[in-house]
Amino acid sequence: MRSLGPSRSLLGESPLWSPDRAELYWLDLRDPALHTWSVERGEFRIALELEGPLGPLVATATPGVALTTDVTGLHALDLATGRTRALGDFSSREEGVHANDGKVDREGRLWVATADDEEAEPIGGLHLLAASDIRIVGTRTAGGYAISNGPAFALDGSEVYFDDTDRRRVLAFPATGGRTLGEPRLVHEFSEDEGHPDGMTVDAEGHLWVALFGGGRVVRLTLQGEIVRSFDVPAPNVTSLTFGGPDYETLFITTARKGMSEDELAAHPGAGGTYAVEPGVRGVPEGAWVHPV
Repeated sequence: MRSLGPSRSLLGESPLWSPDRAELYWLDLRDPALHTWSVERGEFRIALELEGPLGPLVATATPGVALTTDVTGLHALDLATGRTRALGDFSSREEGVHANDGKVDREGRLWVATADDEEAEPIGGLHLLAASDIRIVGTRTAGGYAISNGPAFALDGSEVYFDDTDRRRVLAFPATGGRTLGEPRLVHEFSEDEGHPDGMTVDAEGHLWVALFGGGRVVRLTLQGEIVRSFDVPAPNVTSLTFGGPDYETLFITTARKGMSEDELAAHPGAGGTYAVEPGVRGVPEGAWVHPV
């Protein structure tokens, strides 16, 4: 496993591979910044004029433009310059809740995982964003979650995968349409010493890859919940991951140093870094927001 650069994010998240630019992007959610890495130029960082915590970073159909959120709303983000443009209010209509993670499915729809600001009360969930007025409406989880992460999507579109991070569970919701996702099935529940499932993605064989916050590794799960592969990461708090590279054969992994003591940081100098490994299986491109920005 190799490091992509010397910088260390407070809360590195939302890695996004751009096949057009052959570059990797990710965010520091707590110290708002856009990081970029390419083979030719290495890594560089652009401070963002947004108010943390930031939410997900997702691709759009507009070349060179991604979407992200902060506490004020949804923003278009120029990946070359870091300039942002407000697109509208982005509110869950629930006090004390923020957008924590998100992905675009294979139909071009944006799913947003929300979380309690204090990461304690089960008031977050998984929502489908309506493009017409940039509000969270439509399909959502029936239950509440203190910390929501993911999501990821079955290759055939039949399921939406979701991390109930606080309870250390990976869940699968049937993607049957309608305003509520209904009851999920349990894919896997991690023990306390294994860490908490954070970001995740799906590979070309339909298996799940899950980052373990507090666990210092990423794992590959079958859809029946069996761990069939594991990679140690040189940081205890692993936050997210995505496939990229010319043939999507590289797994990119983000980490965090948020909440770590000086002694812990000294023991784990790689905390907050971003890493790459070739896991021996290909990934698939993440979806792109289809609406004009």
